[in-house]
Amino acid sequence: MPKACAAKRKACYKTSESDDEADAAPGVNKLVDLDFENKSTTPKIIANALLSLLPNDATKQDSGAKTLVKAFPLVLAELEARASKTAMKSVEEGASQPITFSFKNNDSEEVAAAVDLPEESFVHVLHFLDGHELVDASLVSKAWLSSTRLPTVWKDGVDMSRGMNKKELNMTGLLKLLRRPQFSELKAIALPNTKMKLGANGVKQLATALPHLETLDFGYYSGNTKAKDSHLLAAAELFPQLSGLRLDMWNATSYGIASVARAMGSRLVDLRIRAESITRGFLSQAAMDAIASSCPNLKYFGYKNSEFLYSPSLDGVRGDKVVALVKACPKLETLELRDVYVHVDKSHYLEIAEFVSERLDQYALRNLIVYGHGRISEKVTNPFKICELLSEFTFLNVVDKFCHPRLGTGVMFWDIKYGTDGIPKRTRNIMSL
Repeated sequence: MPKACAAKRKACYKTSESDDEADAAPGVNKLVDLDFENKSTTPKIIANALLSLLPNDATKQDSGAKTLVKAFPLVLAELEARASKTAMKSVEEGASQPITFSFKNNDSEEVAAAVDLPEESFVHVLHFLDGHELVDASLVSKAWLSSTRLPTVWKDGVDMSRGMNKKELNMTGLLKLLRRPQFSELKAIALPNTKMKLGANGVKQLATALPHLETLDFGYYSGNTKAKDSHLLAAAELFPQLSGLRLDMWNATSYGIASVARAMGSRLVDLRIRAESITRGFLSQAAMDAIASSCPNLKYFGYKNSEFLYSPSLDGVRGDKVVALVKACPKLETLELRDVYVHVDKSHYLEIAEFVSERLDQYALRNLIVYGHGRISEKVTNPFKICELLSEFTFLNVVDKFCHPRLGTGVMFWDIKYGTDGIPKRTRNIMSL
């Protein structure tokens, strides 16, 4: 048996040696002899040529080997720098070229007519494309590339729910991405739900890169960016134009949210909070009071719970607090509540609808997004359909299921898979253009 094993090992070694000899083609054992454009030049051949620069018995602990390994990041950095220079040159050349649409005859390849489209009109067309489609459009010509890199294209409502590159981002990669010229006027961003760590200076770095930011999503839709109270307060302080804040409560607390509400005051017009049942992160009644008393200009309020590990005793979003919030915020246009069925019932929704219906000229509430009350579950003791309950209040646009979210103006780094019931089943992180 040992002899058989030895024979197998010997045969294996011979095979390995023969493979190396085959890959190390005669006459190409040096880098200068390699033809990198030739398809027959495999990565293994290149590796063998590099290894030939070292002594035959060298290992990764050898000084020469360490130097060789350190050279690879420099090569990658140089290739990226060259790509950036090439792209910038193409953008500059494309800026001086007309955006021409040619029309050919059906029976021939001759151009029957050609129209030069004004840049303003073409940019308006680009607003209807998502991020993935913008990437495709940028490949048509240098003129199209130049137009897709304009800051106004990214500022005025591009939804990046689909990206080109599905890689996980760290803070360094995100900042590098956001420093591109086309993001110089970005108004909104939803941070990626990745292993990215904001760190002590993360928000400050984002504020430097995005001076015009108006909406910052720390994880309301993507979930679990692990933003802390300190990050929320830093955002309120460092982004002078910030008016919309969206977050999850994995690390953030009710105290921090209440502090941010007081700090931003009338500047805060969009607040959306995602509770985290795993970490017992729920909005307190005191925080609800702070939001109602400090944010009179609030136009959108959202609060999402999860049926999984839900702790009703810790949740301070009660029916009377929701009613008080609506009454204290006459500019509130949209109220979004998910899985608050324990503490908010029919009477509270009817009270809100009746109160606003009598004051339509004073209160702006017109959209009510509520889901979870109609679910068949042990926790839902009295299921009902919100649309049927409020059907007589025609001024209200009532939605009773999850709606695909759009950031409005800016960049998103997520994608969502949905079940037949409209509830998101899985969130996938993606990096945009």
